[in-house]
Amino acid sequence: MTKKYNKPVSIFLQLVPFLTVASAVAVVSVLVFLSLKGYDINRSTGEVIKNGLVVVDSEPDGANIVIDNLPEGETTKSNLTLPEGKHSVSLLKEGYREWQKEINLVASNVVNLGYPRLMPENSVSAPTLLINKAAAIKRMPEQDKILVISFSPSSDDKIILQRYDVNDGKYDDWQSSIEISLDSLEVEELADLSFEIVDIYNDSSLIEFKSDDSNDYIVARLTNINEVSDQYSLESGSNIQLTGADSMLVSSDSQFTHTSQLFGKPINTVFKQKAIDYALTSDRSAILVAHSSDLVSIDISSGEESKLITTARLIDIEFLDVVEHDGKDVVILYFYDQGVASYYLSEFISTEPSLDSESIFMKSNVDWELVNSSPNGRFITWLDRAGGIVSYDLENNEFYTVEPSAGSVVDGVQWLDKFNMIITFSSNNELYVSDYDGKNQYNFTIEPSDINLGYFKDTNNILYSKIELNSDGQHVILGLDLEPAS
Repeated sequence: MTKKYNKPVSIFLQLVPFLTVASAVAVVSVLVFLSLKGYDINRSTGEVIKNGLVVVDSEPDGANIVIDNLPEGETTKSNLTLPEGKHSVSLLKEGYREWQKEINLVASNVVNLGYPRLMPENSVSAPTLLINKAAAIKRMPEQDKILVISFSPSSDDKIILQRYDVNDGKYDDWQSSIEISLDSLEVEELADLSFEIVDIYNDSSLIEFKSDDSNDYIVARLTNINEVSDQYSLESGSNIQLTGADSMLVSSDSQFTHTSQLFGKPINTVFKQKAIDYALTSDRSAILVAHSSDLVSIDISSGEESKLITTARLIDIEFLDVVEHDGKDVVILYFYDQGVASYYLSEFISTEPSLDSESIFMKSNVDWELVNSSPNGRFITWLDRAGGIVSYDLENNEFYTVEPSAGSVVDGVQWLDKFNMIITFSSNNELYVSDYDGKNQYNFTIEPSDINLGYFKDTNNILYSKIELNSDGQHVILGLDLEPAS
């Protein structure tokens, strides 16, 4: 006899498969949702484990990743899911020194360890480039090229400008011959002069040459052969910067003179301002001047002045600088014996900030000189009066101190390409490479140097040199090789 169910029970039995599937889908959905949020489930206890993501990369890649002193079984480049909390991350690769970082991972967040450049355990400096009869050299901005001044072999009153491509190991096809008038310099030959490439901007170069107390300049355009402006003589104490392919700014204590008389374009504008300090905007189209209680912006081309702010606080300014970050100009103000504050230039134009003490982000005895900013504009560095280097992170509003070894004096600071690492040259023939926060500091002994050219990625070398020529009349550029010595 066939067993019969009443109607409600029959309907329930028909729904069982659908309810089972729906429950499974719900459970899977929850698990997927938790997984997307960075959570795991401990299958033994049912406890929810809160995770975050750590992105680990390095140059060179293939470094073994160690988490909390335990090998992870992964190499760079990798994305690791770790429980929230504090962790130590180490990168190990044969022939290279250990790189280590402490992190605090928040659930569902991503921590990017950056892109550290691993340093070799053993490295030596060796002659890398030989440049004949170089009177001055300077690295060209954002290029792996060096601008070289040498003496003409065919003329006693001419210098030769050339561009040397470090990666190709040869000069490119541009060359310019510049004649210098020696009559007013009281020297018999060019070799009696000292040369310095002061500025390179917008396909022009500014060259200073000196004889005793003279202060003479020439400007050469780097796009056309043999196109050189007049020779300029300036009074002692003047400063000069290029503001375009055919214009420059001359400043002294009492006034600024903007001239566009280069290459036959007769324009001249004089700004008479007694300044505490001044700085050009990143595009060099305007000059910011702090004087008395005013901060003003002066348009380079027209001379038109715009007042940005008036406040008695400006009397306490010791210096100001402008750096570019994320396509925007950042105004850096150092208040004497108080600290440093930063503002986007657009803040002055739109809101007029108060410049109160709360805006001072770094209470530190930094030197008056801003050293430079990183290639990506995220970090800026100053020299510290105690002998260290202060690095400020514009994105996270944090500052760090990088301390060279005791007794050393910093001779130069540069950034290691895209790695957010600092190169420090010291007076005791040592070179330091460290992370922006002062961690993972690596020391190298180098030859005495006067010129620091920095890191060239395609050669894996940090280049530097002395000023004088060797016995063969060559300028020897040494390179600290960042590949392990064999």
